Amino acid sequence: MRVVAAREHDGGITRIVENRLGIVAAAAGVDASNTPAGRVLVLPIDPDASARAFCAAWRERFGVTIGVIISDTLGRAWRQGQTDAAIGASGVLVVDDLRGMADSAGRDLEVTLPAVADEIAALADLVKGKVSGCPVAVVRGLSRYVTDLDALAAGFAKGNAAGIAEGRALGLAEGRAAGLAEGYHDGYATGFAEGSAE
Repeated sequence: MRVVAAREHDGGITRIVENRLGIVAAAAGVDASNTPAGRVLVLPIDPDASARAFCAAWRERFGVTIGVIISDTLGRAWRQGQTDAAIGASGVLVVDDLRGMADSAGRDLEVTLPAVADEIAALADLVKGKVSGCPVAVVRGLSRYVTDLDALAAGFAKGNAAGIAEGRALGLAEGRAAGLAEGYHDGYATGFAEGSAE
């Protein structure tokens, strides 16, 4: 785990943390809302495996081909409010790769990868609500995104971490402090090497 940013406020300190899955969330995804007093919820150890277990069991029990998305509430950079985003999935297309297709004006799409699982997670959260205690929403009409159970064998949660791991993003204060520390260290080392240090 890695603290990305921390902010003090009247209620204490809020820490934005990159957890072992690569998910960046307030309090590392540990949540005390909608739980009995004295208890907290933590994220699944392997959200993809949890989604696969639910998906396989429900497909067998109900005799329908469905996909399952496990979501968590996340903030959005430089915006107020939160929304649900997918942290694990099985049997559903996570992104819809439209690269190479033509747009409505005939131009080739070069980077377009709609985040289907995140969009479905956000939609489902509108149905569930934040205070109803409803843990599951059924979304119909999106069968074009349903896949076989093992379509995401590479790991959705791990794949989501790739962009963050490459950039090693930090909050403003944390980035500034790291830059000052690195600059001081590099400057001191250079000065010492040139014989101008104390």
